[in-house]
Parts: sequence; structure tokens; C-alpha cells
Amino acid sequence: MIGRVLASRVSWPARSFDAVAALVRTGAGVVDGMARLLRFCEREHRHPAWEAFHDLDFGEELARLEGWLTACLRAEPPPTTTTAFLFGLFNPVDAAGQKTADLYVAGSPGYWPALRYAASQALEDIYLRAHDDPGELGEEAEYPLVLGYGALVAAHLCRTLPPALLLAGAAERPVLVGFDDGDQLQIGVVEARGLRIN
Repeated sequence: MIGRVLASRVSWPARSFDAVAALVRTGAGVVDGMARLLRFCEREHRHPAWEAFHDLDFGEELARLEGWLTACLRAEPPPTTTTAFLFGLFNPVDAAGQKTADLYVAGSPGYWPALRYAASQALEDIYLRAHDDPGELGEEAEYPLVLGYGALVAAHLCRTLPPALLLAGAAERPVLVGFDDGDQLQIGVVEARGLRIN
């Protein structure tokens, strides 16, 4: 009983952040991971609007994203002084004034490749469905699903692409995922053998 009371006082963003971190540590793939995250959200933050996310195909763009990051890193390899990768999550606004969500890759310090933007259709779909109507979940869905998808995709890319491409001569590179204006999660470290999950 005491545990339930204490758990209920933890904010939804904090609980969902912890859930995403735990999910990444399991090594889950993107499709399975998002299905598990949605089940967590439905169980822990009940609302009928979660149903709107079930028909999204979270695996559809993975091959394209692999090509995007490969092209980006080949065109502008990160210098050996780049100490970490950041897969950043942000809210671009299109020419019509529509706000959405997207992902980019950068590095610390000062690595901002020209091809850094992923143009993720899945993140756009998550954002639009989260904010479709005033009565919908809004940021309560955007936060865990955008963070979860971004983290799972970053882990997938760092497991799939050759370590030599990701490292570009560096011994290792930590990988972080997070919002430009908020929380960041370190998902692991790219080494010569591949991604080591934290």
C-alpha cells in the first residue's frame, strides 16, 4: 500500500522516462519496444486515446533511417574530438505553421553535420496523433512515445551501422538521446565491438 501511494506521487514524465530507460536496457528492437511501451502507457496512464497509436508501423522507416545516418556520417565524419553523439528530439514547424516532431544527430563539441535531420515520418505521426484534438493526451503521449521511439531508433542504428563508421577513428563514443529543451538519456557507448548498452 505504501509503495502504491509513493509511486502515484511520481510524475508521469519521470515514470515514463524510467520506463524508456529500462526498455532500452533490455535490448528490445524498435517494433517490439514500442509495443511494450504502449502497453506500459495504457496500464499506467489510462486514457482511451492510446488506441490511436496502435496502427502506426514503427518499423517502416528503419531501412531509410539507416541510409540517412550512413550518408550523413560518410559525408561528414565526426572528428576524433567529438566525445559523444546526441540524437536530439525537437519540434520543427513547417511552412504552413504546423508543429511536429523530428530527430537529428549531432556531436559534442561542435559537430553539426549538414545532413543531420532525419525527417522521421513516425515521429511526425506520433506528434500529430498526440495533439489531434484538444481532448487528446497531448504532451502526456508525446513525451514517452517520442522519447521511446528516438531512443530505440538510436540504439538500433548504433547496433546496425559499422562501428568504424560511427567511431571514425575514436576509441569510443557515448550515445545520448533527448529533447533539446529537456531530459536526455544516455543509452550506451559505441566501441570497436559495437554498441554497449548502459
